[in-house]
Amino acid sequence: MLRKNIPAFPIGEEPLGKVRSHDIELYLDVERPYSPMLRRPPCPESLETRKEIEKHINELLGMDLYIDAACSQGLGAALHQIQIVDGEPREGVVCYISRQLKDSEARYGATQTEFLCLIWALDKLHDYLEGAVFEFYTDCTALKSLLNMKTTNRHMLRWQIAIQEYRGNMTIIYKESEP
Repeated sequence: MLRKNIPAFPIGEEPLGKVRSHDIELYLDVERPYSPMLRRPPCPESLETRKEIEKHINELLGMDLYIDAACSQGLGAALHQIQIVDGEPREGVVCYISRQLKDSEARYGATQTEFLCLIWALDKLHDYLEGAVFEFYTDCTALKSLLNMKTTNRHMLRWQIAIQEYRGNMTIIYKESEP
């Protein structure tokens, strides 16, 4: 779901994450195969595009939280809000967040990874989402019944308890992922 704005969103952060987390020196060599996100030089056109995409948040309007867990690579989330621009509604991005999976998290199943992504996104975006009405979009069908899920899995049980404060304000919507 995040692909529509940034291609390979969580995967593109992997090389940078490795450099940040270890004592690895970053060599900027043109011949070295980097992520497509890292090859593009900054340009004025991209700054203008960014201004059109990103918006300041309006607490009076509802928000949309899109999450996506990319296989065993990483987690990504985008907080969107539909605002009135020049008299017509337009969806704008409030912020993007992403991170790599830890080694232990990379062994989670698909449902657990998506659930982890939701918990992590709610934690990181708590200042935006606390008390706000928002819709949460996922491409995992199991998360549709998230709030009523009966589970014996300790992780998922703890995570269910962690999202209880958002229960009345959060609507879960399944959206099929794009290939």
